[in-house]
Amino acid sequence: MITRFLYLIILVLFFACNETPNKNKVLDDKIMQIHDEAMAKSSLVLSLKKEINNKIDSTENGAFKDSLLAISSKLYKADRSMLDWMHGYKTPNLKADSAKNYLTIQLAEINKVHRLTFESIKEAKNILKK
Repeated sequence: MITRFLYLIILVLFFACNETPNKNKVLDDKIMQIHDEAMAKSSLVLSLKKEINNKIDSTENGAFKDSLLAISSKLYKADRSMLDWMHGYKTPNLKADSAKNYLTIQLAEINKVHRLTFESIKEAKNILKK
């Protein structure tokens, strides 16, 4: 009876310990998926920034120029944020106790980069239609 109970406890502990790396792997995969979506737009961000900057140089309207400058700045920030995030991201040991906390923070950070990237693209495309 005791051996069965001991065997059951060992099995439960084994599977509980193995769940954390799996959950962390899922979290890490999600981070990479969000990164890949935003990173795929990096050349578009740079080309829109160039187009916006050309329009700034040829625009006389002060209010419109200010809007263009704000969007150019936002595109720059989106590009810079991606580079900074990639430079700082280090894949953790998924079995470590600290991995979940680190990955949760990184998920929030890459979500900000993703949001900034897609918002700046949308704003740039909208203003270039004018």
